[in-house]
Amino acid sequence: MSSRALMPDGFAAEKFEILCAVFERARAQRAALEANDLPAFLEILDERDTLLAQLKQLVDSMPELPENVVAFPTELNERTRHDDTLALDTVIRGIVEHDEHNEALLNGQLEALAGQVPALRRGRGAAAAYRVPSEQRGYVDRLS
Repeated sequence: MSSRALMPDGFAAEKFEILCAVFERARAQRAALEANDLPAFLEILDERDTLLAQLKQLVDSMPELPENVVAFPTELNERTRHDDTLALDTVIRGIVEHDEHNEALLNGQLEALAGQVPALRRGRGAAAAYRVPSEQRGYVDRLS
């Protein structure tokens, strides 16, 4: 068993803050999708990527305790670790739920667009039928 599992997470507050920001971005993405605002959705996606990179950097910076160091299992450590884990899990669950809903909205919009492609192709074909080919264009002498 890793000694990290026995220690309270010293970075739980920072992780929670970043995950809450990701959660807010997920909610904003839902609003953008419901408003059919794809540019805003993509901008928020970039913000989320930045936040997740910060979270990864934070996790990577957490020091590993040497194998011969074990935290003394106090009730406070156990309660703190449990509370930290519960808070982080709750936020992550909220993010996942929003992302699942956002994915369904986005897939619905993509299906709607895919249904419009044949009509666009027919419209382009019809518009092309009215164009005069360049080899038939020329100067018309109206005097002759």
